This record gives sequence, structure tokens and C-alpha cells, in this order.
Amino acid sequence: MRKAVITAAGLGTRLSPATKELPKEMLPIFHREGDRIVVKPLLQLIFEQLHDVGIREFCFVIGRGKRAIEDHFTPDPIFLRELRERGKGREAESLERFYAMLSDSSITWVNQPEPRGFGDAVLGASFKPGTDDARESPAIWLVGELGRRGAIVRVCDPAARAQGIEVIRDQVIRDPGRCLEGADAAVLATEWDQFREPEDFLRMRGRVVVDTRRVYDPGKFGAAGMRLIQLGRGSYGYGRTQPSPRCHGLPGAAGGYPR
Repeated sequence: MRKAVITAAGLGTRLSPATKELPKEMLPIFHREGDRIVVKPLLQLIFEQLHDVGIREFCFVIGRGKRAIEDHFTPDPIFLRELRERGKGREAESLERFYAMLSDSSITWVNQPEPRGFGDAVLGASFKPGTDDARESPAIWLVGELGRRGAIVRVCDPAARAQGIEVIRDQVIRDPGRCLEGADAAVLATEWDQFREPEDFLRMRGRVVVDTRRVYDPGKFGAAGMRLIQLGRGSYGYGRTQPSPRCHGLPGAAGGYPR
């Protein structure tokens, strides 16, 4: 694994008033560095630890009021020189190591206008429509992968029996409307007739639908204000079409589901 997505778009209201002016990701944390204790921003520590284990491609998801994060992750040689001129050699060396990690990494910034959370709905758990067999279904792996990436996942399948879904039993909801209610995104894993029209997804909080079976009509979803991502075809909606789904960061997007 060489890529990491770091989400930093939240408002930090639970840490208010400390986060009113300072992003929560930039709050200072005490950290042992060699023989001394130093203070670093939380997000810098996360970045450095990921870099230490071999991650070299980073995507930071930020929102309004997070300019301080981008500034901090931009090398500042003038500040380095000022540290040395003021006799802060050890602090300058620590900062230089951080800047060396930045130079060794590829960083992408994604601006999210409003916090969207991590709630995802997975539609279909059985191996194929018209059956209740969920054993070895790719959807089971998908649910686990989304969960490992920090998502709160709900699953809807009209017929999947207990056998094969033991690991996700507590996440299964039989009613599609309840499953989609308030979700930030939806993933179609099995093409049941219950999940066919854009109107079925209007109870979602978000407007992103991932069609792994390539059964949805992009025109209909675009007209309904939805963003439809079809694996192997592209991304549709929000007024534009994007050709490749390989960069959406979705499990299975780059190489299919595991067999």
C-alpha cells in the first residue's frame, strides 16, 4: 500500500472553542523525537508516521477555513533561515526532515465545500440477483473494505440469507429506503429491481452513486442531480463526464474485486 487519503474537512465543533480559529488537525501534540519532547501539529504527525511505513502518495480532503493546513505542508525556506538565525538549530533540523518527507511525496489537495461524513449504503449482498446466496459475494468484501477505510456502512439485500453474511449481519437493512436515508454515497453491488431509478436515491444526504454492475442510465441520474460513477466507463453528472474510474479511490476500481 502506497496511497493514503487523509480527511480533514470537518468543522471540529466537538473541540470548540479551541477550533474556532485553528483547524482541529493543526492542534499541537506532544511527541518524543530522539532524546527530547517536541510539539507538532496532529496532522503532521499522522503524515510522518504514514511516510515512515512507506506511504508516498497522499490525498488531503480539506474544507473551508483549512488554509493553514496547506500553508503548513508547503516548504518555507525563509522560516527555516529565521530559525537558524535565532539559534533554533534543532527546531530547524526537525522542520527540514519534515520538508524532506514532503519533497519525497506526491500530495493532492481536494477541497470539499461542506463536511460529508463517511456514511455509505451498499445495495445488494447476494452473489447475483434472484438468489439468496451471499457466499463469496464481492459485496461482502466491499463492505469490509469500506469499513476498514473508516466508513459507516449499511447493507440492503431483499433476499440474502444469514449464511454468507454473518460478518455483516448487524449492518443489513431489508428496507431500501431506510438503508439509503441520510447516506453520503451508495454502491450498487447486486442489480436487484428494487434499486433501479434515480428517485430511489433521493433520501440520501449525498448525491454520489457507484454502479459496479453498469445497469443505470447516466442521463436519468444526471437529470436528477446525481453523480453516477460506473466502473469501466466513467463518471457522469454534475454537468460533466469524466472518462476513467481508476482514480476514484473506490475498492475494486483499479483491478476488480478479489476472486
